[in-house]
Amino acid sequence: AQGSHVLAVAVGDGLSGTSALNRLERVSGPDVYDGTGTFDIATTDVYRESDFSRLEAALRSAAFQLCAPSLTVRKLVDLTPDTGVADAVPGPGYGITANVAPQPTSWILPTGATGTTATTTTDVNGFGGFQWNTSTGVASTVTVTEQDPGAVVPGLTYDPSLTTCSYRTPDLPYTPLATSPFSLGFTATVPFEAIVTCTIYNRLVETPAIDIEKHTNGAE
Repeated sequence: AQGSHVLAVAVGDGLSGTSALNRLERVSGPDVYDGTGTFDIATTDVYRESDFSRLEAALRSAAFQLCAPSLTVRKLVDLTPDTGVADAVPGPGYGITANVAPQPTSWILPTGATGTTATTTTDVNGFGGFQWNTSTGVASTVTVTEQDPGAVVPGLTYDPSLTTCSYRTPDLPYTPLATSPFSLGFTATVPFEAIVTCTIYNRLVETPAIDIEKHTNGAE
């Protein structure tokens, strides 16, 4: 009733008979993918794989169809005016906007997004996620802009030099992804069927120390 879709995975040559396969079809539906044609996680009901050794690849294909392309940003905040960021903590409650080109055919996250731009708010762990659908084989140019951190915590600023991103596809493990940072965000190219994770840092601007004695003597 909610429009949910069940994908059943049939693995092993024991499913070569029709009776076992029919039981799975009663659970999920009659659209069976057995290696021929096109697998579409949105419409396929049964993913049939006779060779157990290929199950991992089958599940990976399903996962990437379900989760890619996507970009997850984690915002960390360093509230101590020092040179390191080892003590940075998650930054919840900050707005993050993603502009995607070409325009997605539809958005999955955040819910209700339309057009080329979507905005989300970082959760309690500092994460903000974006996921969209695009034409087959097409990479996406994504520009991520964060809310001015100084408007939330005076003195807090985005440090573009610390931005890092990595991605993986069905065929690649996590690999560094090049970014072009700017004053309040960055731009990156997200490959088709890629899951991207990025980390951005806000830092407290260190206030220069004042020589009290010199300042007082000058006033005199």
